[in-house]
Amino acid sequence: MTLKEIAKEAGVSPMTVSNVVNRHDSKVSEATRKRVQAVIDKYGYVPNMSARSLSSTRSRIVALVMPVPVSEDQVSQMATIDPALAEAAKNVLTGHYISTMVGFLESKLKNLGYYTMLRSYYRAEEVLELQRNWKMDGCIVLMPQIYDAENRLILTRSSCPVVMLDRFYPDLPMLSVGSDDYHGGYLAAQTCIRYGHRKFAFVCTGAPDMIDQSTIIRERYQGYLAALRDACIPAEDCMVLGFRDSLTGGRSCGRHILSMKPEVRPTALVVTSDSIAIGAVAALKSGGLRVPEDISVIGYDDLPMAALVSPPLTTVSQDLDAKASAAAALLKMRIDDPGMAADRIILDVKVAMRQTVGRAPGT
Repeated sequence: MTLKEIAKEAGVSPMTVSNVVNRHDSKVSEATRKRVQAVIDKYGYVPNMSARSLSSTRSRIVALVMPVPVSEDQVSQMATIDPALAEAAKNVLTGHYISTMVGFLESKLKNLGYYTMLRSYYRAEEVLELQRNWKMDGCIVLMPQIYDAENRLILTRSSCPVVMLDRFYPDLPMLSVGSDDYHGGYLAAQTCIRYGHRKFAFVCTGAPDMIDQSTIIRERYQGYLAALRDACIPAEDCMVLGFRDSLTGGRSCGRHILSMKPEVRPTALVVTSDSIAIGAVAALKSGGLRVPEDISVIGYDDLPMAALVSPPLTTVSQDLDAKASAAAALLKMRIDDPGMAADRIILDVKVAMRQTVGRAPGT
């Protein structure tokens, strides 16, 4: 079955069939679209994507690219000790936030008529080569917390439109989508302060020096500090800890808190990741501390599992569905209008109040 044969049976022009296949819905009435789609479904018509890519100026492919969270040198060193550990370290989808975002983005791009290609990278040249070889229509860079120089090269040398998630360079004309991380950090601390807490630990993903390397962690930390200042709580009296963004990292965090003497132990953990927060709660409970009676924990992201653990996690909620929609829509606008001006979209956040934040002990 060819496109022309479908057009003949549906009683429309080949261009109309092409518009339906390519999801140019604004160019076709709903009644006509349904009639054409019925013929397509009847014969199981599937367009030859490789042929279309060769004959068209557009491939309908969008790349989702993510930096590997460890360097090539670190992976090589791990491989000499434990090859399995090295392979696990390269897995960019072990983080619950990024895997959830990939799922949302793939769905949004599919609805817009695009095919998604997933790729990790160490260097900008890997991304640029991918764009050239596959004639990408566009590219979305997820969670570029590090690799500043490489991210800048992607933006300045890319052969297709690029949208960056959770990263912004004010000196470069770029398209970016993020959340109000400063407000999120402020809300997280403020929520605990309202329950009488004054002994805090700020728990970030990675080592504590990630605060200086990561835009989103730095913004959340600055918001957290602002809430402490507004409550007249000295920041120097509160600790900063860092753990890997995983449930395992969270359990390490919990064990670290348990090892502290009760008189110096924080009564509230402000955590920049739900995965760490959930792992920490599990370890704290196993070690005999009650959450939230003995210690409160607030996470960040509001991943689906946050509401399912016991006790359900109080967390700063990002609308990840809306974030993915904004990124996909912004990319399509630039694809359709290459002259479109740079744009930055910042989405608000809120607290999803559940059961891991309670009154500070003794208040």
